[in-house]
Amino acid sequence: MSETDNKNALPEGFDTRVYRRHPDVSFSRFGDEGLLVVPHGAWQLVLNGVGLRVLELLDGERSTGQIADVILEEFDAPSREAVLADLGELLGDLSERGALEVV
Repeated sequence: MSETDNKNALPEGFDTRVYRRHPDVSFSRFGDEGLLVVPHGAWQLVLNGVGLRVLELLDGERSTGQIADVILEEFDAPSREAVLADLGELLGDLSERGALEVV
């Protein structure tokens, strides 16, 4: 495995992790897009349809693997592995910014 592959590799057990939105975080839908607001970090993010759907699915009960399966079914995604990789990037960023908690 190359250094690049290792850098982008998902953590062990990523597909079984369960996340939930931080209680202070809010998000709203505006047509096919959404707005995520993290007040304690004074940060906001405009989400496309897929990102918004992921946020809706982060209920503290579904695993990332289950969320990937829903996204794969509802959107034109190339593969489950690609969806998991994108989820890893999105959820990692949102976690670092204090928008998510691991259950």
